[in-house]
Amino acid sequence: MIVDSHVHFGDSDHQAPIFRNELPPVFRDIAAPHGVTGVVHAETLGGQAENRWILELAAADPYILGMVASLDPRSKRFADELAECAADPLFRGLRIHELTADAVQDGQFLRNLQALLNVDRSLDLHVHHQDFKPVVALTRQLPELRIILNHICQGRPITGGEPNPDWAAAIHIMASAANVYCKVSGLVQQVADEPPAPCDPAFYSPVIDILWEAFGEERLIFASNWPQIEEVSDYASAFDIVDAYFTARGPAARDRFFWRNSAAAYQWTARSDPAVPDAG
Repeated sequence: MIVDSHVHFGDSDHQAPIFRNELPPVFRDIAAPHGVTGVVHAETLGGQAENRWILELAAADPYILGMVASLDPRSKRFADELAECAADPLFRGLRIHELTADAVQDGQFLRNLQALLNVDRSLDLHVHHQDFKPVVALTRQLPELRIILNHICQGRPITGGEPNPDWAAAIHIMASAANVYCKVSGLVQQVADEPPAPCDPAFYSPVIDILWEAFGEERLIFASNWPQIEEVSDYASAFDIVDAYFTARGPAARDRFFWRNSAAAYQWTARSDPAVPDAG
């Protein structure tokens, strides 16, 4: 089983601000040769209209194991929108693109994230590694909330050599909280050179080594960021980069990376294959 935990869909009636708008059949054709059996959809700032559409799309397609919604914990509409989304088991969490020091001291913001925790959903953070202090503060405020860092918290520039030391230090600090996971996604988008991005897995190993040291076998998640990665590379190359690394770590590590850790973080349930083993 392989689950891609970060893809974006769109069509002519639901245009998302992404590289190109496609529906699941297009992605399935691209990902099938690599054994991908399901996806988690990540929001694209489309608000409740996008949330409703993706939930409808997912209801009709068991390939979509869950979706991460566009909800704003600072909004006065948050409680109502969360209640609407949480009524659907395919809603697995929300995603925000900014986390400030002020936010993690704001009572309403924290109460809304507590409400997210109360319905047992996760929080995706699409933030920069320089924001590590608010991330750490949030883990202390809500230590039971499952937090999933997107796109390795921007490890730019990836050069094939020693990783950005500020990024590496921040990653280790954030990983010290047991409730923080990290998607190994968007690596090809963070390369210093002009596209196309290198496809040699060894080029990315120093960065993934840092992630492995920090998060270990149980908190790293496979995620592609398709179709955004196609601006600089292709799905096959992006997949092969991480597959080479985690295959070398052994069958158990590969299994956790490609689906078990995603199931633990998002608490999704396999929809089309009752023979899939328990995610524990």
